[in-house]
Amino acid sequence: IFHSITTGNHTNFKLYYSTDQGNNWTEFLNVQTKGTRYVTMDKSGTDENPGSLYLFFEDQSLNSAGGYTDYNHYPLNFIEITREQLLQYIPDLDKSAMEKEVKIVEGTTGYNTYGNYSGGWVSSWVSNANSGLAGLTMATGTPIFNSYSNWQNHYNICVRPTNANTNYVITLTAPDGYFIQGYELKARLGSSTSGEYATVTAADGSFFQPATNAFTPFEVNGLLSKSTTITVNSTEAGKDVNIVDFKVYLVKTFDITLNETADMAAVIANKDGKPANVTMNRTIVAGFNTVAVPFDLTAEQVQAVFGEGTKVYAYSENSDDPNEATINFNLVTEGTITANVPVLVEATAASTTKTIENVVIKDEAPVATGKYINFEGVYAPTTVAAGDYFVANDAIYKSTGATNMKAFRAFLNAKEAVGNVKMFIEDTQTGIREFSPYPATTGERIYNLAGQRLNKLQRGVNIVNDKKIIVK
Repeated sequence: IFHSITTGNHTNFKLYYSTDQGNNWTEFLNVQTKGTRYVTMDKSGTDENPGSLYLFFEDQSLNSAGGYTDYNHYPLNFIEITREQLLQYIPDLDKSAMEKEVKIVEGTTGYNTYGNYSGGWVSSWVSNANSGLAGLTMATGTPIFNSYSNWQNHYNICVRPTNANTNYVITLTAPDGYFIQGYELKARLGSSTSGEYATVTAADGSFFQPATNAFTPFEVNGLLSKSTTITVNSTEAGKDVNIVDFKVYLVKTFDITLNETADMAAVIANKDGKPANVTMNRTIVAGFNTVAVPFDLTAEQVQAVFGEGTKVYAYSENSDDPNEATINFNLVTEGTITANVPVLVEATAASTTKTIENVVIKDEAPVATGKYINFEGVYAPTTVAAGDYFVANDAIYKSTGATNMKAFRAFLNAKEAVGNVKMFIEDTQTGIREFSPYPATTGERIYNLAGQRLNKLQRGVNIVNDKKIIVK
């Protein structure tokens, strides 16, 4: 939308944008600070493949060139704003963020039922490809029907339970490149003139009871999932539930890249709450890695990123005495990683770049809170402050202030002065290094039992400045 503020001769010709259907507007470009008169705007391309924005307006700044002095006779000016420029002005104006409405209807009536017709009642059902979904299915054995007679044409879905008190599940699956944002429908009880015999339940547990012979609206929002379910349950067999005006709202995924060598905080904030396919440029070593990421990872995704057989350990610290602090990393039996909760990952495969599909970005502070020591993630290259600790090579080290850490890792931040710190992984105490940076600095001497000098600690017994250090 454009607007010319009437201070003087219509100065400050500005453009505004809205991402919530016009409820709120944000200024993003002051096209002309001098006077403007009549203005118009047009665009090229299509909604699916937009191009440039064209502005036509009378421009006072051209008066001297055109010889005009009367503000009633400004010369005409033309400006083209390309899509690339628009995305620079409005970083979040990516078309892929827009919702797509999928109507689960087809044909001239606008209410045809979906499915493969095989003579009236069918035991399995797959949606027509025109639905725009990857899948719209009901479990085998669920009795439904599609277009067969005139009155059946009025419903998108009709469920007539064969058995009472049985869940009949409709599964919606988003196509590649989309997430399900939500859906809406209307349902009624169609085989009874009285009574309340059925419920319709969403995957999040919300439900409603359709009215008798009157369509009741039901909607679910904020899902952001690849698939979801709708369950119909009836207390009486043979009585159907009719569903009409069934619409699903899809939102496209973003493609974003997260780099361990750059500050990614602004990128994460800009994509907060949005589904994404992430290219993760983060070095993984075979062995222990501290990991913090702004999205959830399923067990399957963890194995794909870090290697088959990878283990995830959750942080905890509830020491009785800060002078004898104990931190623990306990196995996450589910094998998952939660967004913005730093963990210790025992990877089985080294890598530098991984693609992680179908996640939702969450902009929150990455921290696992302890009593005296927090386990804090970083989304930008960071220098670990003197007195804080970090984990490397199955051991804990105290930073002297010269320890650099790349993004998407975590360190141990002492909230107050602590003394001796012990670290356990699944009840096994690890090697502990205190008051020395890692790796060895000039003047620090590390040897093995054979008397060979080392560049850094190794598993087993190490002799460091004439003191014995054991790394398990």
